Formats: sequence, C-alpha cells, structure tokens
Amino acid sequence: MIVDVSTPAGLITSRVVRPINGQAGLSVEYDSRLSGEVEITAFALTESPHQDDYALSGTTHVIYPALQDLRVGVKMAHTTYRPGETASAEFSVKSPEGKPVESDL
Repeated sequence: MIVDVSTPAGLITSRVVRPINGQAGLSVEYDSRLSGEVEITAFALTESPHQDDYALSGTTHVIYPALQDLRVGVKMAHTTYRPGETASAEFSVKSPEGKPVESDL
C-alpha cells in the first residue's frame, strides 16, 4: 500500500506501508509545509478484475493547526525607573500573522 501526504502546495511525502491483518500505521515527521489542510491518500493495487483499474484507494483531510498563540508586546516609556516613580507602558496584542487584535488587558 502507498500513502501520500500532501497539501495544496504539493506532495510532502510518499511512503510504502505494509498492512498486517488489514491494518497499517504511519508516522510523519514534522515538516514546516504541514499547515492548513493536509490530504492523506492511501492506495493499493489489486488483482481483482471486479475493481476499476485494479486499484483501491481512500482519502481523508486533516486540518493541521496553525500557530494559535497571541503575541503580547509591551513598550515602556523609559528603560529604567526609580523606586516610587510612576511608570507607563503601552501594550499591544497581535495575531500569529502579526495583525492587531482586540483584547482586554
């Protein structure tokens, strides 16, 4: 059986797996191209004349999580403060893509 892992950008990996008692497993190492929708397709050739083109296949889609963390930044008015001195800070919150987002700090 051959298993292909791909994204809309192209093929990530193609592996040969050997089913045992009708089951097989596959581990795919992290790849920076794994993001968004990932397609996993398994196919096998068969000798049965009752199957179209003598092939069996199945496909599933997985949504690979993107960075979900918000980025919180702080900008101080001064680099140092004396004890008792009033300090002020400007906070910013951005999405993983760097776009400002509404927040409550």
